[in-house]
Amino acid sequence: MSKQSNFQRTGMILALVLFFCGALAQTGVSFAKTLPLTAKLQDKCAATTDAAIVADIKAQIKADKRFKSIRKRIQINSVGHVVTLRGKVFTSNQSNALVKLVRASNCVKQAINKLKVLDFSDCDIGQKLCPGGICAPKGLPCPQGKKKRR
Repeated sequence: MSKQSNFQRTGMILALVLFFCGALAQTGVSFAKTLPLTAKLQDKCAATTDAAIVADIKAQIKADKRFKSIRKRIQINSVGHVVTLRGKVFTSNQSNALVKLVRASNCVKQAINKLKVLDFSDCDIGQKLCPGGICAPKGLPCPQGKKKRR
C-alpha cells in the first residue's frame, strides 16, 4: 500500500470519529450526567455497614437453590467492604458462583475466595457421595439424616 492510501484512510477514520462526537454533542447526552449517580451510590455505600453487606449476601445465598446443600458450610466476613468467603463447597463451580454473587453485591469492593473444594476420594469403593458430604452405598438412596462421612 502507498503512503497516500494510508493517509486517506487515517483521514476518513478521523472524520468519522469527529462526526459521531458532534452528533453525540447535539443530542445533549453528556458523560458528566452519570457522575451524580455514582456519587449517590458512593454515599449509600459509605453509610452501609459490613454487617449489612454480610446479611445481604447471606440472604442471596439462602434464596439461591444452587447453594442449598452448602450454605451452612460457608462463612462470610466483611471488613472495609472487602468480603472474604471461607468454608467448604462440593465443586469449583459452586465456589466460582459464590464469588460471582459476592462481587455483584452492592457496596462490595473486593471478594476474597478462601473456599475449599471438598475432596471426595475418601468415600469407599462402592459408595457414592450424597449432599452434606455423606457417603452412601451405590444403588441406594441418599440418607436424609445427618451422618458423618467415612
